[in-house]
Amino acid sequence: MKHLLFLMLITTPFSAHGMWPFSTPPASPTKKPQELQPIPTTQHAISPSPGAPITINVNVTPTQTSTTSSSAASDAKTTTNTTVDTQTQLNSYLKSCIEHTQQIQAHCIQYKYYLITALCVMFYGYLCYEYVQGNMFLSSNQLWSCFRQDLSLEDLCNLDSNALTDELLRSLHIRYITEKDPLNALEPMAMFLYEIEAERKKLHYYNQLYSWAKLLRAATLLPAKASLYDTIPSRLERLAFIKHVFVTWTCQVKLKRQMSE
Repeated sequence: MKHLLFLMLITTPFSAHGMWPFSTPPASPTKKPQELQPIPTTQHAISPSPGAPITINVNVTPTQTSTTSSSAASDAKTTTNTTVDTQTQLNSYLKSCIEHTQQIQAHCIQYKYYLITALCVMFYGYLCYEYVQGNMFLSSNQLWSCFRQDLSLEDLCNLDSNALTDELLRSLHIRYITEKDPLNALEPMAMFLYEIEAERKKLHYYNQLYSWAKLLRAATLLPAKASLYDTIPSRLERLAFIKHVFVTWTCQVKLKRQMSE
């Protein structure tokens, strides 16, 4: 009997569930139904054919920031270009000035004798013009240095001071009297002092000019009338005396007014 059971175990195969063929198979577990999920849509890039050019379309939306940045960059570029152009123009101008200066210097060296001669002629012409003007100025009888020309300076100083002052004031008012206001005494006095000082400066200038001509022994080469230029020192002395008489009179008048007050 034991041998028979052993043979049965050997010869009988197991079932698919690992159980004996006469045993009840285990109950299969119940499966839950699966929920349907949306299938994601995918876009597959179409691969171009080998060797074909690839075209990429890029759409850029302009913004205020990009516009401002591009404007600032444009302004900076314009400023830089302007600076470079100005510097270039300045360098070109300086270079042309140096070239012109060198050319002028070369011409001056080449024609130096002609230039020296021309300068000497111009200087001589200027001196002649000044001496002719001096002749005309000294020949005028309307100068205050010609006041009482019939008398020498010594005789003029010996005259009565009151009579001399009255004569001077009379000449002053006759020359500078104004038709609109004949009683105006201040304006003629101011004009008298101004012309006295202007005449003194001119006489001093012509005296210095003639003195240099005599010192250089060139007076004979110039159209200067010696008879007129030799009277300049005495004219200056007469002018100073006339001014002294007028200033003395004004001081006396002012003193009298202060004493009367």
